[in-house]
Amino acid sequence: MVLLHTTCRLLALLGGVLLLVVCLLIGASVLGRWLWAMPVAGDVELTQMLGASAIACALPWAQLAGGHIVVDAFTQRADVAVKRRLDALAALLLALLSALLCWRSLAGVLASKASGESSMILALPLWWAQTPMPVAFALLALAALGRLASQREGAR
Repeated sequence: MVLLHTTCRLLALLGGVLLLVVCLLIGASVLGRWLWAMPVAGDVELTQMLGASAIACALPWAQLAGGHIVVDAFTQRADVAVKRRLDALAALLLALLSALLCWRSLAGVLASKASGESSMILALPLWWAQTPMPVAFALLALAALGRLASQREGAR
């Protein structure tokens, strides 16, 4: 479990670094447009690529840390045991969905690499930006299962 926590935390830090790069890129583009009427070329496609990867990188740590939003409007008055079972079901469903997303995003990376698909303005290979996705979704599935296991231990 320690290895999972460490890996998820490092991936989240990578996501934070990517978001910082996006912020600096947007700032440089806005400043360049304002001062010299020259934005950063490809700023929108870089923002999309890096932003999507950054969000995916943060998901496993958010799951382990219990940072996802919980809407409990219908279960507010439910028994603790019912809430625990619903949380376990949610963790299991998240693990299954994350495994599915891992599989399909890996297929997307491989297809993108095989076809040589690239971005419109900078002609960057799209698979570069897509590569963190399957890794993040695999870790999210493991994090959901880890949280499920820790919830079960806490119930005992």
